[in-house]
Amino acid sequence: EASDDYISFVLAPAGGAGGGGGARQHRIRTAANANTFTGADRTMSSDDRFHILALVHTGYELMVYKDGTVDPLVQDHNLESAEGVAPYVTPVRATALDGLLAPMDSVIIGAISLASNTSEFLEGDLAEALVLDTDLSVADIDSIASYLSRKYGLYWQATTGPRATAITPANGPAVGGYQITLHGTGFASEASRVSVSILGVNCSNVMVVSAGTSVSARVPAGVGFVDLDVTSDAVTSLVQGLFQYDAPQVTAVRPSVVPAAGGARITILGANFGGPSH
Repeated sequence: EASDDYISFVLAPAGGAGGGGGARQHRIRTAANANTFTGADRTMSSDDRFHILALVHTGYELMVYKDGTVDPLVQDHNLESAEGVAPYVTPVRATALDGLLAPMDSVIIGAISLASNTSEFLEGDLAEALVLDTDLSVADIDSIASYLSRKYGLYWQATTGPRATAITPANGPAVGGYQITLHGTGFASEASRVSVSILGVNCSNVMVVSAGTSVSARVPAGVGFVDLDVTSDAVTSLVQGLFQYDAPQVTAVRPSVVPAAGGARITILGANFGGPSH
């Protein structure tokens, strides 16, 4: 049985039902008394197969954060009071309804029925859905999304939490095993609440150098420019372009002469070749 008043969130072809296998978009639709209310700008592109989405329902509007977007997609359903008031648009109505709309009965993710027809759907699979019936701060959302990001290897750009603006030293030998210091903001005051990893490998010996502004960690072996994941109080931030391992250096090749037919084994001597996996 369809809800009388509801907000639906779907992932569907950009052209609507039957739109084929082309571009898809996330779309929000508000329905009141089985009459549809929509805003022309209540869509968001789906530019990848998998996303972390945070849906926040306040009772009068639904906000969708995709991959940590600063400005969420918003669908307001206190429609009469929202008309002409920024940042909302005047809703497009299927029929004219007077008065102020009450809070919605429900929020539906995909597969809703309207007038005995399935009018919206979720064209994809949900890997995990976490439902929390409580008020969440932006930091709370970042913490939960960071957990999903680490679990599934998906992108989430936190707007709270740690921020690294510099790393010293900015480079080092590929063998690893030395300390680097991350400078920035938002680091917890206790080392037990901070972790640093490079390409999924945890750094060891994490220490607080200056509460809130710098931490140090011992790096594993690696090669080239690398991204670091810095987690403080369960919120993870991606650090890019601030650290690289020194380039390989070849000092000798043994033997220096081999048969032209090939097949001979040679040994390359030098430095900064990384670990066995590199």
